[in-house]
Amino acid sequence: MAASYFKSLVSEKQVAGILGTLASSLSKVAIPEIFYLLSGDEVDLELNNPEHPTLLTLSTIQTLDKTYAPALALIISMSLKLMNQSGRHHSAIVLDEAPTLVIPEFDKIPATARSNKIATFFIAQDMVQGEDGYGRIGRDKILATLSTHLYGKVTDPSTAERYSKMFGTVDKYYTSKSRKAGAWSNSGYTDSLREIRKYKPEKFHQLDTGEFIGVIADGNMKEFNARFKCYQESLTQLPLVRNVTKIEIQQVFEKIISDTKNFI
Repeated sequence: MAASYFKSLVSEKQVAGILGTLASSLSKVAIPEIFYLLSGDEVDLELNNPEHPTLLTLSTIQTLDKTYAPALALIISMSLKLMNQSGRHHSAIVLDEAPTLVIPEFDKIPATARSNKIATFFIAQDMVQGEDGYGRIGRDKILATLSTHLYGKVTDPSTAERYSKMFGTVDKYYTSKSRKAGAWSNSGYTDSLREIRKYKPEKFHQLDTGEFIGVIADGNMKEFNARFKCYQESLTQLPLVRNVTKIEIQQVFEKIISDTKNFI
């Protein structure tokens, strides 16, 4: 964007078009609440610091997921860079509805983070969702670096077909009985060996709630088909850290805008 801007300084119309596109993109995240949250430095993004390990929870709401996605992806990306180093406390990153966020070069994280004692959870309702933000190649790169996979019930036929192929085939013996008619009728048995899929596509359409078919990288079993017990625990109301008014949020927002104009 910046390169295009400098190359087009001779054309006022082109400059106006670039600035308009840039302003339109930035306006989606120019929200006072986002400015306020990102203005402080209370949270150390080096979450797995051995001296003070921290749990950071980020969330959004469905109606504003596209608005908050860039800010959330930025926080996660910066935190991962600080965490993904040797000598840190063992930790985990859990991304629920992961395809809604596009984290730059995320396909490189699981492989390198594993050696630094970081477990990566990339959770999605369907593999197809990953194509929206990362593209098919990017999605496949991420899946290739995740060594342990758990697959639950799906409704998309192409996804079920892909899951079925991923688990390969097995050899199965079949015995058939034949009988010849007539006065000297007799019967016989024929054994045959056939190669069939370990899990048919229909299997992934029929899984119950909480039931998964999985592949484990390092464990006492390589594959499993099991149903997990529902985790139940009473919810605890989170404490109020700080009571902030809309006026305070707006003041911080306006100050940041003012400081930015002074830089320009």
